[in-house]
Formats: sequence, structure tokens, C-alpha cells
Amino acid sequence: MKKKLFILPLLCCIFIVSSFYTKASAYDTNLPVSKLNCKAFFKLLRTPTPKNVTNSNYSYNTVSSRIPTYVYYQKNVDLKMGEATIKSNGCGMAACYNASNLLDDQTAVRERRKINRLPNYIKIAEQNGYFLSIQEKKIPDLASILIQSYGSNTLEKYYINVLIRFIGSLGSPSANEIASKFITSYAKKYTKVGSLGTDPYAIPDILKKGNLVKASSPLSYADLNMMVNTALTRDKSFKVFIVCFWNCDTLKECLDQGTSAHFICFYTKNGSLYSYNNGHNTNAPYQETSLYSMIGGSNRYIVGYCITRQ
Repeated sequence: MKKKLFILPLLCCIFIVSSFYTKASAYDTNLPVSKLNCKAFFKLLRTPTPKNVTNSNYSYNTVSSRIPTYVYYQKNVDLKMGEATIKSNGCGMAACYNASNLLDDQTAVRERRKINRLPNYIKIAEQNGYFLSIQEKKIPDLASILIQSYGSNTLEKYYINVLIRFIGSLGSPSANEIASKFITSYAKKYTKVGSLGTDPYAIPDILKKGNLVKASSPLSYADLNMMVNTALTRDKSFKVFIVCFWNCDTLKECLDQGTSAHFICFYTKNGSLYSYNNGHNTNAPYQETSLYSMIGGSNRYIVGYCITRQ
């Protein structure tokens, strides 16, 4: 009887604390992507591709029948990148390729795309370590980025919300231990080079080394949106862009689903907006209504670029 009397208040206490944090900040404690220091986070995920893998991939990728005119839907493309594939993680490479081809189509040099452009972009990213994965030795630094981005209090609330409610732990780990545990829980899932795609902040260097087109400086959401709206409503001009955005609102959701971030190439022409490879299984550009709706909201925005010829 005494045991029951002791356990009941304890359970009530756990329930009240858990409920308080759940109701107060359920969104924050799942680590919203809008608060993450994305540039620092992605830089730590950069992983070199072994030279023999790069060579093997290039031989595989340069079979002409595998190279599409445009990547409308990456799941239809049979090419390799790092230790992953274009089908699963190649949206960044597809965006670079589509942007280059779009700018070529406005000139008289369309045949240049047949000179292994997409395999070359993949090789450049591999050689410079721009594909992403979670490496065990980087976990402490990644944990530090989480603490800097979200703060110790948020991570402690995350621990109470998720670990106590679903695991039943009653320990009191530090924010650093919580952040490390969070990253470690996904490490095995994302050990292969390229399993988390491409570093979006490497796009300018990849394009520069490709010697065909170039990217602007990284654009904020406000700046990119203004450029797009100007091209759509004022001058109705042809402009090409690459944008990278999260597929979910929270870091936990993105890593749980394996969707992480997504890149698309899009362009404006005659007052309309069109995208490539934004989840539509078509053989033509997909007409969009706005940048905001195209990426699922400004809070998911990572970075964007205006693309022009070199």
C-alpha cells in the first residue's frame, strides 16, 4: 500500500512536468529548422568521397543513355553520387544541371550539355568533399552547433518532451549530452557519403569549377523573393534561380523522414514561374504560383542564388 502511495505522486509529477513542456513549446522542442545555423551545420557534414568511388562513379555516370536532357523528376535518373544516388539524394546536382541547361537554351550552344555536364558536376562535388554525411568524429562539433542554435533550455525541454515521455528516463544530462545523443541517434542512418545530399553553400563553387554558369552571392529569402516578384510583375524577364529549403518544419522531422533539405532550379519567363524536380513526375517544367508556396513557407528557406552565364 505504501509503495502505491509513493509511486502515484511520482507519476503525477512526471505527467505534470511533461505536459507543461509539451503544451508550452512542443514545436520548439522538436528543434525548428528556422533557428538552425544551417551554414555551420552543413559545413560540418561535408565528407570526402574516396578516390576509387569517384572514378567508378564517373565511369558509370558517363554512359550517355543515363544522362537526361533535363532532370524533371530525380527518381527517374540512374546516376551515382558519392556512396548515394541521384534518385535518393541528388537534387542539388540536378538543380546545377538544370540551371546550366536552361541558360544554354537561351543561346546557340545547346550541344554543350552533351559533354558530360551532370557527371562533371557530380565529380566536382566528390573531389571537393561537398556531399554530406554524419561522421562520428564530427558529432561533438555538430552538438555544439545545436546548442548555439537552440540554446540549452530548449534542448533540456526536448529531453523532457521526447526522452522522458517515450523512453521513461529520469536522468539529468547536460545540454551537450542531449545534443550529442540527438546527433548520434541518426549517425548510423547517414554514414554513407551523400546520404544527406549536397552542401547548399557549396553551389557557387561547384558551378564556378564547372566553367559554364555562375551563382550570385547567397540570397536571403527577402532578397530572393523580391528578385522573383520583380521578374514576374515588373519586367517579366527570363531569370534562372536555384533555391534550397527544408522539407519539414523541424530538424527531428527532417531526419526522421530522411528527407532533409531539397534543391530546385526554377525560372521566370513572361510573367510566369516554373520549377524543375519539385516532386512532380512530369516531362516538362511545372508552373508554380509563388516562391513562398513553392518551398512550403519562408520558415523552411535555407539559401538561394540567381544563376547567370560565366
